[in-house]
Formats: sequence, structure tokens, C-alpha cells
Amino acid sequence: MIPHLGARHGDFDSIYSVEDQSWPTQVANRLFLRTMVLRFLETLRHSEKEDIRSGLDVGCGPGRYLVEFLRQGKTRVVGLDMADGMLSIASKALTEFDEARWALICGDYLETDVGEKFDSACLMGLLDYVEEPIKLFEKLREEVTREIYASFPRRGGLLAWQREVRYRRRRCPLYLYSESDVKSILDAAGMAGQYEMQDFGRDIYVRVVLRP
Repeated sequence: MIPHLGARHGDFDSIYSVEDQSWPTQVANRLFLRTMVLRFLETLRHSEKEDIRSGLDVGCGPGRYLVEFLRQGKTRVVGLDMADGMLSIASKALTEFDEARWALICGDYLETDVGEKFDSACLMGLLDYVEEPIKLFEKLREEVTREIYASFPRRGGLLAWQREVRYRRRRCPLYLYSESDVKSILDAAGMAGQYEMQDFGRDIYVRVVLRP
């Protein structure tokens, strides 16, 4: 059962409309929605600390995490995404907050100089499409001082196989991971012994607590 998020999070329930879809698609979407909710709640649980005053959301999409980070009282958040359309949605969602507290950047994080450091960083639904995750985490290690929250799409199983087939037909790159893959990436990025992993079904959820 998906945890109840309350009124301000109710839009999670409307991300996917499943009434007119085939049953395999309905199952896949409901499992994906459950995973999205779990990683959302876990990230907010960890990020709601007094010493985490700023946050970077890489692949911020419509800005859901940015809004909640600001509601936590963070003094500065930055969202980065490669899709102008997503940033337009995020901008509208953030209008209730002082513009001095947030910024949105269009671009590839690996090729972008954000120009500031952050207490935390969030990467949800992003690593499915990242060709060089080690370089990504190496850059984050230089620009984040306290904690990193990330989701890795899990390799294996029928739903993952179906997704791979769909992406192959569209000639779109897709990267899936086992727990050993995740460990290898984080260790190679200089984060050995600084992370914990949780099994969220479709995702492997990771929290990195960086050491000085």
C-alpha cells in the first residue's frame, strides 16, 4: 500500500491514468508510483535537518522536491534539468517562494558550472539515462558537503526487461543497475563506506553521508 502523503502531495496519485491501459501497464505504473512515493518520503525524512540548509536537484523535472525543500525552510535550492518544458512547470510551482531562495538551470549537469556548493543533492529518476555515473558522482563529491540522495533503477525482473525492450525499440539509451553495480560506482567515485542502500522494488535508493 502506498503511504498517504496528505493534500499537498496528492498529485502523486494522478501522475498516471491507468483506467484505459492494459493490465501489465497498469501494474508497472502502480509499482512505479509506489517507488516514487517511497523515495520522495525517504528523501524528505533525511533532508529535514537543521544543518542541511541548501539543496541541488539534478534532473529536477517539475520541481516537486524543490518545493518541499523550500517548505522545510532551506535558504537556497537550485534545480537543473535538460528539458525547458519541465523547468517551465517547476518555475510556476516555485512562484510562492522568494526568488532569492531558488534558481533553475537548463543543461547537462556534467557540463554545467553551477557556481556554488550545496549541503545536499537529490537525483531521482535521473540515473536511468546517465552514461557516465562515476563522473557524475565525482562532480557531486566536489560540490556537495553533507548528503546525497539518489535512485538507481534496478536491473532484472519482468518489468525491467519489458522496459529495456521498449527503450531498445525507440533507440533510446537506458541504464539499469544491480546492487553490486551501485557499490562499484560509488566506490570508484571516492564514496566507499559513506553510503547506505535500500530496496524499493523498482529502485535501489541510496543515501550518501559525505565525510570532510
